[in-house]
Amino acid sequence: MPSTYSNLLRFEKIANGEADTTWGDKTSNNLELLEDAIAGRSAITHDDTANYTATATNGVADEARNMILNVGGALTAARNLVVPTASQVHVVKNATTGGYAVTVKTSAGTGISVASGKTTLL
Repeated sequence: MPSTYSNLLRFEKIANGEADTTWGDKTSNNLELLEDAIAGRSAITHDDTANYTATATNGVADEARNMILNVGGALTAARNLVVPTASQVHVVKNATTGGYAVTVKTSAGTGISVASGKTTLL
């Protein structure tokens, strides 16, 4: 059975008999990704489109995995930050300019609004 990725934080789940010479490197990478999930910080620059989708990639560092999401950029209207549909705690800081809220949501959800200049635990 080949390696797969976990559903929530997208860690590589090494299959039995795989990665004989790279097991240590893959485990170290997974531990770094775990550290990102509980203490990492993403500096996201919202591009002022209706929806900014945070990157979420299996087995490598990405924006959505980090616990702290610092959202910057110049907004001309209230905008959305789309995160993966997974159970995860985020601290979201709306550091955008323009005075508009950022709603943190999944692709199918309604989300939670974070007012300009505010930080919220989600």
